[in-house]
Amino acid sequence: MKKSRVMAALLFFGFCSAGALADPMAAQNIGLGFVFGYPSDGISLKLPMSPNTSLNGILGYDLQHGDMDTRFDYVWYQNGLFTVPKGDLPLYYGAGVHADAGKHYDIGVHGVVGVEYQVSSAPLDFFFEVAPGINLIPNTDLYFSAGLGARFFF
Repeated sequence: MKKSRVMAALLFFGFCSAGALADPMAAQNIGLGFVFGYPSDGISLKLPMSPNTSLNGILGYDLQHGDMDTRFDYVWYQNGLFTVPKGDLPLYYGAGVHADAGKHYDIGVHGVVGVEYQVSSAPLDFFFEVAPGINLIPNTDLYFSAGLGARFFF
């Protein structure tokens, strides 16, 4: 239980301190939602840093292993690659760190790539992403994460 509290505190303080780095001219709101995926389901957060970048985070729970999972990603958005009748569908890519704590623990780095449908008529987005990487602590091994989610912006 103590490890879960530490993971939640890291996520909270990571986003609070990132707010100090955000571009005040970005004029976008914070997104809060959910993500279903592998290895965990949970809460998804998005903090826009500029019109083309954001800090994304996930706080999830892995039912299979009983672990709390945390991910932080810094991503860049590439607009205009895909066209949709309404809204926007940018590709995004970036890098991040992840940590899992529970019956076992892992800390590592990963890349992330995904697409995000931004609804033009509501403060809402839907996304799909994959994040291959490598665990560095306590052992070196491969890491993989994928998720499908939605966020509401306020």
